[in-house]
Amino acid sequence: MKKGSVMRFLLSTGVILVFALANVGCDKIKPPQPGLQAPPAASGSPVIKPGDQETFAQNAQKELDQMAVAIAELRTKVDAANATTKAKLSEELDRLEVDFKETQARLIEAKSATASSWEQLKEALAKSLDKLRSGMASLRKSSS
Repeated sequence: MKKGSVMRFLLSTGVILVFALANVGCDKIKPPQPGLQAPPAASGSPVIKPGDQETFAQNAQKELDQMAVAIAELRTKVDAANATTKAKLSEELDRLEVDFKETQARLIEAKSATASSWEQLKEALAKSLDKLRSGMASLRKSSS
């Protein structure tokens, strides 16, 4: 072999070795991974008894249906009131209708809740129902 071809061979081999070592080294360098949360322990995870979620949702739906009728009756009563009373009660009734729609949305969420999100959604729905009940009571008192 000639001196030039030996040099080319060694140079080529050296370049290949450098690339190979660089790739091996890069495989060992990993970017930092975000910390993952450990899955909840099996004993600590919420257990929903069969039918609990459905029963709660059905009862909430019945209550919302009754409130929808009551809101419609109150709207009729407010529309028949004099101008001053109508203006005051109309604002309260509008807020009550917004609360009603929010509660309906929470009920839809609760109906499709997973076991892990059920308790949180159930609590939010219960608070929303309480707010709606107190708004209804306040409006009924004001319209009397």
